[in-house]
Amino acid sequence: DRARAAGGATDRRRAKADAFGPAATARRAIDAACQRDEFAAAWDAFEDARRSDAYALAPHSCNVLLHMCAGGAGAWAAGLAHEECARAKEADEVVKYMEARRVMMSEMSYTALARVRAAAGDVEGALDAARALKEEKLTPKVRTYACALHASAKKGDLEKMEAVEAMLRDEGLLPTELEFMAMLRAYRAAEAFDGGFAMLRRMRTEIRSPSDEMSEELRAWFSAVPGWSVADEVRVDDAGAAVAVLAMEEKRVELQLKAISLTEEERADLLAGIAKLACEREAQSEFDNFMNWLNVKKDGMNAIVDGANVGMYNQNFSTSGMNFNQVEKVLVELRKRAKEGDAPPIAFLHQRRVEGGPARKPHNQALLAKWDGAGELFTTAHGSNDDWYWLYAAVHAGDKAFLVTNDECRDHVFQMLPSPKLFYRWKERHQVRFTITAGEVELDSPAVFTTCMQEADDSSWWMFPQEDESWLCACKVE
Repeated sequence: DRARAAGGATDRRRAKADAFGPAATARRAIDAACQRDEFAAAWDAFEDARRSDAYALAPHSCNVLLHMCAGGAGAWAAGLAHEECARAKEADEVVKYMEARRVMMSEMSYTALARVRAAAGDVEGALDAARALKEEKLTPKVRTYACALHASAKKGDLEKMEAVEAMLRDEGLLPTELEFMAMLRAYRAAEAFDGGFAMLRRMRTEIRSPSDEMSEELRAWFSAVPGWSVADEVRVDDAGAAVAVLAMEEKRVELQLKAISLTEEERADLLAGIAKLACEREAQSEFDNFMNWLNVKKDGMNAIVDGANVGMYNQNFSTSGMNFNQVEKVLVELRKRAKEGDAPPIAFLHQRRVEGGPARKPHNQALLAKWDGAGELFTTAHGSNDDWYWLYAAVHAGDKAFLVTNDECRDHVFQMLPSPKLFYRWKERHQVRFTITAGEVELDSPAVFTTCMQEADDSSWWMFPQEDESWLCACKVE
């Protein structure tokens, strides 16, 4: 015990000495200089460290220095720092120091280096930094490539800009609105209108609603495109019927906004993502059997009900007060709404919900038997998470199917889906929320049109939802 106590005291003294040692002192000096945006002070601390053989700077301190060499915190807010903000010579010296002292470089290091080179207009140098990151088996981020894309766009090198966007997407990453703005600006400056429209079609699946800044860029774009004009007034009713008034052309355009669903390819990607996560967390054979059953189910599914969410609505969770009558009332409403040839609605419930607690009451036993006999009940096995089953079934069921639940699916598990944007786009079109008041059920179906960027089937207009809930509309006038 005495030996352990002595060892602990030694460790504490060593930790205290490290906290006040030269490396820690240099770190504090560099961090403080970064907070004050004083590059000279940070560089002085670096020079002191470089002259000493007694210690080496930690990776964090080197990354902060590289970050400052790239211009610091605010320099990249618009996508690309001004050339005078970057310090290429100093960045190279920091990298040489890291190599000489064997200080590990991270994604932050390579990204900062890429930014320094991009700010100086050296697009290929920025991409070399990204390639070096990949060679070190590190994972790039959007920012790793974005700086090269912005630099290409600024130079008007559309071929390189498009190549960098392709590299970004090959990594499974997506451009942000900043990148789309830079690209649209470059296409406008080059009068490359076909390329710009192609980019807008890529953008509409990834940016649901443009910011005010992006909307101004869109106005400038459509004002520059020959034969197009931006509407002076736009009115949209609850059914998605819109009227755009173009005063200068004395033209009034009537159009209809659409319900935008996932493509078959996107739905397949979402299903694959759900299946992958489910099989990692469920008994794989159990979920495999479920997927196979869905594939051969002849009548398909039309209305899928999150039984626990409906049954626990306004109930006491602490006593597991599952209300089976509420599930029946929702099923009754769905039966009323069903069209000829539709599959019966189906409630998903976990095995424990149908075996214990309130399920033992005779009335509830009768309801469960009724649902089971009508093909309106699917029970997930013990040890499973029923969320995966009703979610996969609802996505699998196709474009006309819907899911009845008030679950907003914000749990960390849903955030882990490979394409969360796809999931939330699907949910927007297929989630039916409900209320139950005094025993009466009200189902709230999705809007008849989707509030997102839309293009006419004949490419004669574009509509963009605005932050203030109005719409920006551009129409062909020739």
